[in-house]
Amino acid sequence: AGDAERVRLLRLRANVRSTAGQYAAAVEDLEEAMSLGADGLGQELCDALRHAQADAAGTGDQLLSRSLTMRLAKAYKTHLGAEEQAREVVASWVNSNPLDHDAIYALLDLDTGAGRWEDVALGYTRLVKLEEGEAQTDAAVFLADAYEKAGTPEAARATLESLHKIDPQNARIRSRLRRLYEKIEAFRELSNLIIVEANQTNDDDLRFALLREAGELRMYQLNAAATAIGPLMEAADLRPHDEGVIVLLSEAYTLAGFAEDAVQLLQSAIERHGDKRSKDLGALQHRMARALAATGDHEGELKWLQAAWESYPQSGEMASELATRAMALQSWDAALKALRALAAMRTPAPISRPLALFRQAEIAEIQEDPRKAAFLAKKALSEDPSLKEAEEFLARLKA
Repeated sequence: AGDAERVRLLRLRANVRSTAGQYAAAVEDLEEAMSLGADGLGQELCDALRHAQADAAGTGDQLLSRSLTMRLAKAYKTHLGAEEQAREVVASWVNSNPLDHDAIYALLDLDTGAGRWEDVALGYTRLVKLEEGEAQTDAAVFLADAYEKAGTPEAARATLESLHKIDPQNARIRSRLRRLYEKIEAFRELSNLIIVEANQTNDDDLRFALLREAGELRMYQLNAAATAIGPLMEAADLRPHDEGVIVLLSEAYTLAGFAEDAVQLLQSAIERHGDKRSKDLGALQHRMARALAATGDHEGELKWLQAAWESYPQSGEMASELATRAMALQSWDAALKALRALAAMRTPAPISRPLALFRQAEIAEIQEDPRKAAFLAKKALSEDPSLKEAEEFLARLKA
């Protein structure tokens, strides 16, 4: 009963004080009444706080004005659920007081909760300029995250690049910049960033992995094989017998017009294998074939393609390439051997079983065996009725 009576009196006095323009005192009465369990005073409290804040601003009392601003925003959100009004109050304060860290963070909390990612990014942009050290790094990372959620990840690029330029050793900034480059497919910048990281690390395993990654990016994403040679050579210096990087470096040499260097590199790696056949040896021999093709040595190309397939006969890709190149070079025996293997394979390959049968039919016609050619073409067509080449081939044979 005592509390109820006190609440009644506090509300009455708050009303009198508000009428008299004593809004700060009215706020104190209303907040005390609410602490005693009074309901339905949210709007009255917000009105009193709004007037009290205006009065404090009018007198130039910044500390009181700021305190009342934050209390008003909290009251709007907590007692009225009016988050938009709470945001407007804090945003107005921040716009007038752009150096107020705590107010910016309060505005960020409201914007983050509402999913206003462009506004969140704007808030962290302010903090990047105000903060230093880890706090500045945090702000830059959160800024990039906000722009990514807003669907405009590239908007964070200038900030991250600027901070990375100032402090290339900052691993968090570098990592976030790398993620951004990957997102927007800025592969040239990404490869350069990875090389910077490789040059900074004392961990040889990490350095090797980074140099290899940079080389692959330059070769496959940028189609710039010549620029891939440098990082791949450095990786090969770290692990001279790593066949994965040898294959990559040989391909970079070949694509960049240095096929003779690729041949020399591969020859040493192949000799280290001895006579033991394996998938890894097949990969080296396959690259040797491509390097020789680039030099114009097609006899050597075919020889090494056959060797690669013999080292790894389960590979439908190698068998298909051997068949295709052997037919192009009119080496019918080599082509037929690969095509027969492809027709018997159970796993998918670039040259399917029906197509392998049809290619054998084409060779049979070239070798002047029309009966065999017709038989193989019919078999191919029965397995794949959509194979128009075989249908037209049979019609021509019949004619």
